[in-house]
Amino acid sequence: MRSTVLVSALVFLISTPVLDPAAARAAPGEPRVRAPAKAARPTLSRRNTIPLSEIKPGMEGYGLTVFEGTKVERFHVRVVGILKKMLPRQDIVLFRSDDPRLKHSGIVRGMSGSPVYLNGRLAGAVAYGWPFSKDPIGGITPIEYMMQVGDRPLRGRDQTPFAQADTEVSRQLLARAFGLGPDGRPTGATPKAAPAAAAPGPGMQRVGIPLNLTGFHPRTVEELRKTFAPFGLEPMQGTGGGEEGVGPAKFENGGSIGVALVRGDMSAVGTGTVTHVEGNTVLAFGHPMFGVGEWYLPVMTARVHTFMPSIAASFKMSSPLVEAGALVMDRQAAIVADMGQRVDMIPIEVTINAGAQPTRVFKAEVARHKFLTPMLAGAVVMSAGMEAAPDLATAVVNVDSMVKIKGYDALHFHDRLFTIDGMSPRILAFSGAFRAMHEILFNPFEKVAIEKLTFKVNIAYGPDAAEMIALRVDSLEVDPGQKVNLYVTLRQYQGSEYVVTVPFEVPKEYAGQNLWVELVPGNFARPPLAMPETLRGILENLRKPPYPSDTFVISLMKPSDGVSYRGRLMPELPPSAIDTMRQTTSLRRVDSFRSVTQIVRPAGRVVVGRQSITFKVKDLP
Repeated sequence: MRSTVLVSALVFLISTPVLDPAAARAAPGEPRVRAPAKAARPTLSRRNTIPLSEIKPGMEGYGLTVFEGTKVERFHVRVVGILKKMLPRQDIVLFRSDDPRLKHSGIVRGMSGSPVYLNGRLAGAVAYGWPFSKDPIGGITPIEYMMQVGDRPLRGRDQTPFAQADTEVSRQLLARAFGLGPDGRPTGATPKAAPAAAAPGPGMQRVGIPLNLTGFHPRTVEELRKTFAPFGLEPMQGTGGGEEGVGPAKFENGGSIGVALVRGDMSAVGTGTVTHVEGNTVLAFGHPMFGVGEWYLPVMTARVHTFMPSIAASFKMSSPLVEAGALVMDRQAAIVADMGQRVDMIPIEVTINAGAQPTRVFKAEVARHKFLTPMLAGAVVMSAGMEAAPDLATAVVNVDSMVKIKGYDALHFHDRLFTIDGMSPRILAFSGAFRAMHEILFNPFEKVAIEKLTFKVNIAYGPDAAEMIALRVDSLEVDPGQKVNLYVTLRQYQGSEYVVTVPFEVPKEYAGQNLWVELVPGNFARPPLAMPETLRGILENLRKPPYPSDTFVISLMKPSDGVSYRGRLMPELPPSAIDTMRQTTSLRRVDSFRSVTQIVRPAGRVVVGRQSITFKVKDLP
């Protein structure tokens, strides 16, 4: 048995046409619409590069990468052939290396982006390989494709605060992580354990990116591994000691580059190799990290401790050193960083109190991204909880959380959740702050900036929860206005059954009708909410949280409908009035709903389950 919160989410679909200012023709008297100004970027020079058309089988050259420390070293390469159209509109150069270091380890994770030179000219980046290959054979992304990515204009940080790319890859990330649905919100049902990542197939694959993790609990690492494995990121614990703060402050061709997803008491940095540096522009990886287009994350120089040979997949063991710029682009052929920019992350603070244990405080920062932020914040909170309170025991978890949005008052939430296995990896995905993050980040009204997240978690061990298993009444035929007792049979977790009486009064308006009554735990119910018309409306709804989980909520379905109009609830309107409003108002502003009367009664402990019953209400005398 596991207590979860039933999340009811409104999904808004807004289609906004894109207007090209060069082709726009404003009607008389109307202003011309202009597209947002794009950040100017210098075109990268193709001098000293060799185009794909000149690369032939048998050509020999060298690659650059870091085998240990921060020193860039050469390794020999020989072109085997050209793989046409291996990717959409992209060819791949097949190569072999006879370098004795690579013969022992093969093409290793972390070599993504290692530049390759043929006839003294830059040909591209090591980016692809074959699982379990017995020889160091790999694929090179031609430099011309990478430079096309580097030349793409940017919308700028103000236009992409959370990376607006809505990709299937991003949705799959959330679907795999912590029970979140494809729309980026928690699912209503308890998620099943994520399956282990499938074994790699025999075909060409990206050279994996080691996601160096420090400070994370092993159970969280395993969850992250299942989440990121399909996308070429391999979470590796114990591969570095976090940000060292001493080392090279600039990137160089063949040097290491790390992309920070989390930093602080916990650290998660994906590490690869720099392909080309020109001015402040840095090309790297030769393949995507997540493929989400334009987004902004800190990038760092890194130190390689050693190559770790492995039959399954060898990798570079490394640690991040110094922040040296910002990731600005993540596409099929390359990632692009700008050494002239710095970006902030979202600070998160977690305080854990577990029984008689000392209070533990954890501080970290997570990436700003509408799909990844909730997942990374969840990993930080869960890891903090499992490190401070690792007991796999029944417990009631009280979570006080806060989300601060720039320009608005902070949102505060209190959740009381029951778990049979302590701080399970998914339980906090259903707390108020995470529900709020999904509503806010996916809102269709305004771009938002989360300024801070805080979580205060108190864990009380013991089976202080019960499940509703039966419901009975004295009679199924009642009078209007009569007081009725609902007799709820509950079974305490690992305990005996007992009966609780939950009274309510039958509204007179149900005279002569059937009355359907549902009894649910408080956290499965929520006060009626109007469909929001603005971000402020979403925030106002979020300030009306579900009822406490240690209460019963009696829901009585009213015989008449109501409507939500311009962010306001108008209950119990006659059908004729609702039809008139629909005919004269856009459907977006008018939404009908079944009116519900909710009655809250104390339960004494956290309850789960639901029960319902139907009464026949007599006519008025």
